[in-house]
Amino acid sequence: MDPRRKFWVSGGSILFILGVGTLGYHILEGWSLLDALYMTIISVTTVGFSEVHPISRPETRLFTIFVILSGIWVVFYFLGGLAQNLLEGQIRDLLGRRKVKRRIQNMRDHCIVCGYGRIGQSICKELSLSGHAFVVVEKDPVRLTALEQEGFLGVLGDATSEEVLREAGIERARSLIPAASSDADNVYITLTARGMNPRLFIVARAAEEDAEKKLRWAGADRVVSPYRMSGRRMANLLLRPTVVEFIESSLYDPSIELVLEELHLPDEGPWVGTTLLSSRIRKDFGLIVVAIKRKEGGLVMNPSPHEVLQGGDILIVLGKRPDLRRVERALGKEAGPQA
Repeated sequence: MDPRRKFWVSGGSILFILGVGTLGYHILEGWSLLDALYMTIISVTTVGFSEVHPISRPETRLFTIFVILSGIWVVFYFLGGLAQNLLEGQIRDLLGRRKVKRRIQNMRDHCIVCGYGRIGQSICKELSLSGHAFVVVEKDPVRLTALEQEGFLGVLGDATSEEVLREAGIERARSLIPAASSDADNVYITLTARGMNPRLFIVARAAEEDAEKKLRWAGADRVVSPYRMSGRRMANLLLRPTVVEFIESSLYDPSIELVLEELHLPDEGPWVGTTLLSSRIRKDFGLIVVAIKRKEGGLVMNPSPHEVLQGGDILIVLGKRPDLRRVERALGKEAGPQA
């Protein structure tokens, strides 16, 4: 029997025995319900107290034997179920944490999200929808339980600790998002993570304007202010709602066929050294190149057909999802998004 069901069945059986015993003494001896209940309890628990009233009938003695034997069996059954629930719960939690730890140890090129507040929850949902592997570091056990119920991997602890970041696989991670509610914590997380893994791509959250500079000094590659972004989005919804609707749909709505996506060129490949026109990216794959981000950091907006592609370029393209998958397969794994 399932331990939980066993627990509730045994608990109900105890109440049943108490009810039967109380009613039996009340009928057989004519005692008050309180006296009958008291007699039933001392019989079931076998505490050895004297009888409330002298037993006047042999049937009552036989009934008392029945109450004692059945009560002992039910009580031990209840205690056994309780102990099993506690033990199995602890073992289940222990095995569950070990399983999570093993999965994190096997992860490579994943993202570490520090903090599972409102911003962190939104980030995790977007990463999950995109299929990007990630681990959440959260110091609140309640929030950790909530994220695990969502099917996310989590580590309990303070993200400012090197030990906790190491448990989250900081040495093998590709990116990190400090999304704590405190700017000071985000600065310290960024500083610690950058020292542990110089290759990390760090996108940090900043609430105050002064914190943006400090986060960049600490090693953040990008700094995002949720309040500033919200203000810009609200203003753009007022000034150019159709543009905002198109961009958000192409980025976030999986039902939309036409999407904006990044296409990462390998250092060496069939397109490297060729022009956009000769690459036939438009003719063969139906993709429109909106911009090119150079490896050294420059950005070419609305490139001409004669723009030469270089190794490590990031093409911002507009096209249909199946066409994007085809071109990624043609270029190999390097074509996928990289943080």
